[in-house]
Amino acid sequence: MTSTQRYDAARAAIAASGLRQREVAEYLGIDASKLSKSLSGVRRFTATELSRLSSLTGVPVHRLAARTTAHQPEGSKDDARKAGKTTVQHARSTRRRTIVNAAWPLFAAHGYQPVTVADIAAAAGMSPSAVHYYFPTKHDIFLATLDACSRQGVTRRAAAYAIADPVERLCALFEIQLDGSPESYREWATWAQFWSSSPAFTDAHAATEIAYARWRDELLPLVQDGIAAGAFHATDPNMMVTVLTALIDGLGIRMLQGDLRPTDVRNVVAASIRGWIARSDSGGHGLATNYLPVHEAREYESTV
Repeated sequence: MTSTQRYDAARAAIAASGLRQREVAEYLGIDASKLSKSLSGVRRFTATELSRLSSLTGVPVHRLAARTTAHQPEGSKDDARKAGKTTVQHARSTRRRTIVNAAWPLFAAHGYQPVTVADIAAAAGMSPSAVHYYFPTKHDIFLATLDACSRQGVTRRAAAYAIADPVERLCALFEIQLDGSPESYREWATWAQFWSSSPAFTDAHAATEIAYARWRDELLPLVQDGIAAGAFHATDPNMMVTVLTALIDGLGIRMLQGDLRPTDVRNVVAASIRGWIARSDSGGHGLATNYLPVHEAREYESTV
């Protein structure tokens, strides 16, 4: 290799990482001068060094190994730099998702305190130092897991918005969130771990505010539409949202603990929502027939 061939993709990956070359060189197991020579094209990276650099930055080895010539036209250099930056950003996002996806089931199953960064790294197929590159602390990983949990819930509930009737749409939202699926249990387990560990988080309030804001953005327009249509007899939509949020949180924890089966939860939701429904001369909304069988509703209401 001549001095006119450089590892521009590797240079871009290191620049995007925010790490100093000395820190990268230490991770690669070489001194800073060797790293500088490699990036400039004077020295060739070894396969081991490229593999470690890939683990650190998330950029595939074959991209890091690509070299460009120093006498390229300026436009070509700019295009190469832009392409390299895009590749690094995509790789970084992919690696962060890999870490979160590996950490999520560990936190849900074992809790926040027992899980270590080494555990997460092993599950993600990465080194602990590479995990720390993307998330400085375990705390940061857990907050990212909460965000992923919240986003997954929004995605799962999206199907409910095809339902025009506000009462049936509200029931569908609750049923999806409390359906007893593996996804649902993992979401509730994650939140339960967060609530139990929240005193250790100085930014716990901010983390919960983001998640509850997403839920509120879904629920408040639905409630407002229902009140406007005469389906709900509530006068304060914000209060109704607060009560429904407390209801779903409580039921989620009870279901997670095994105190209630998903079918039991469904009955409680139906009986609770029935209290918000505006009655008509014909006996009210068809919740009992469309969402909960009449005999089940009566059996449940007789016990409360």
